[in-house]
Amino acid sequence: MDEIIKKISVVISAYSMDRIDDIVDLLNSLKNQTCNDFEVVFVVDGTKELMEKMKPYIEKVGLKNIKIVCAGENKGLSNARNLGIKNSSGDIIAFIDDDAIADEKWIEETIKAFERHPDAWGITGYGEGLWLGVKPEELPEILWWIVGDASYMFDKDDEIEVRNPHGYSMTFKKWVFEKVGLFSLDFGKKGNLWLIGEDSEIGIRIYKNGGKIIYAPSIKIKHKIYPYRVELKNIIKRAFYEGYSKAYIEKIHGKILSKEDKYLKKIFFEFYPRAFLKLFKSPLMALKQMIVVALVVLFVGIGYLYGKLFGKL
Repeated sequence: MDEIIKKISVVISAYSMDRIDDIVDLLNSLKNQTCNDFEVVFVVDGTKELMEKMKPYIEKVGLKNIKIVCAGENKGLSNARNLGIKNSSGDIIAFIDDDAIADEKWIEETIKAFERHPDAWGITGYGEGLWLGVKPEELPEILWWIVGDASYMFDKDDEIEVRNPHGYSMTFKKWVFEKVGLFSLDFGKKGNLWLIGEDSEIGIRIYKNGGKIIYAPSIKIKHKIYPYRVELKNIIKRAFYEGYSKAYIEKIHGKILSKEDKYLKKIFFEFYPRAFLKLFKSPLMALKQMIVVALVVLFVGIGYLYGKLFGKL
């Protein structure tokens, strides 16, 4: 299905006034795009009262083509994205997190990526952390993904085929959702319940249907990393839900975690030997990093085991 892209719909969702400053930053980054032939579908994942509170801030940005949709109550990220899809008119639908800032060429580079890969069903891009506090030295690069900085995980130069799109910046041809279905309501964050993995799960359905997702590093966003994200309790909670979501995905789709297995090997056969050598130069820092990585691996394992034994939370 090779087709000419005529219009892009950008779907954003938000569920709290606590993120209103982030939302305004994101909308301003969309207003400053080099390509302006797109619509924004802003989904308020909450009540009409919340929508009315958000409206003045959204309208003040001055985006010309924006549609505000209300979910009626907080039903979670997947439901909000599905509502955005249903209210979109574009040939392709892009998703970006409400705490991200799009590079000025985000949309332009997305279109170019689809032109380079006309057989691609989806495109995902490069996400770099915008650290709003000090990067804690006890959190090594190999764990940055857990706080929202995936720059370590992907090459900055090569376009490659990937199984998992990144939820903070991913785009699909609209007909893909007709073929494989919408985002699963079994996944996706809902308030303080971190049922993550909705992006990975739909990526697996695309893969199983013979589709292709391309990672294009030219499509760039910055993802805000607030100090609370790097607190140990937050990291442990995130690790638990990561393991849980992997187990639940396996229950649905079977054993398909080769990428995760490779990552574990990298931890044990690359990170730990290097960290051990660092013990002689910076013993305290190296020891802290080794402990944090061990805790993450432990709680991913606990979450995975919980998911295997008890299923959906």
